[in-house]
Amino acid sequence: MKKLLWTMLISGVILIPTTATQAQSAGRNPRIRSGSVSNVAVPGQAPESASPAEAQDDSQEKKVAIVGSWLGTSGEGNKLIQSYTADGVMQGSVQTEVSTIPELGVLTPAHGIWKHLGGRQYGVTAMSIIYDINTGALLGYLKARLVLTMNQAGDQMSGTDNVEIFAPDNTLLFAVTGSTTFTRIKFEPFN
Repeated sequence: MKKLLWTMLISGVILIPTTATQAQSAGRNPRIRSGSVSNVAVPGQAPESASPAEAQDDSQEKKVAIVGSWLGTSGEGNKLIQSYTADGVMQGSVQTEVSTIPELGVLTPAHGIWKHLGGRQYGVTAMSIIYDINTGALLGYLKARLVLTMNQAGDQMSGTDNVEIFAPDNTLLFAVTGSTTFTRIKFEPFN
């Protein structure tokens, strides 16, 4: 019975922490700097290559492209919501993180870190606490590690996650690998 409850918990929270792209600023053109336009095409001339500073800016933009908030779906169909800050912090929640079944426990929102792995890939490590909703007693910990890949447009991510459940004494109780997808939450004007 206990293994069944842990399985239900895992399937409900697979991939608590997954997603990404750059901070959202409406109408921003990364090629316009300080009132000047770079890399303007001139008929009959070969296009200029980006300056070293622009190449570095592009590289920096890729590194922080995950910054923002994302709505996701786990492989089991549960909804996820995650936010990534420019300084490497990740916070997220998942549908089913609250349960009234004492043996299953309640899962706190996830807190963790993210790192740019190169290209359009990001790594995430996040932790949640599992506790008894009635007594507040610690039941264990959930650790999720993800590798996410962002699409070219920077508005979708998908990846693989490894979720582990630990007892209060840090003994591994359960581990599972899954998948998830994310869509960037975009700014929408009020009017």
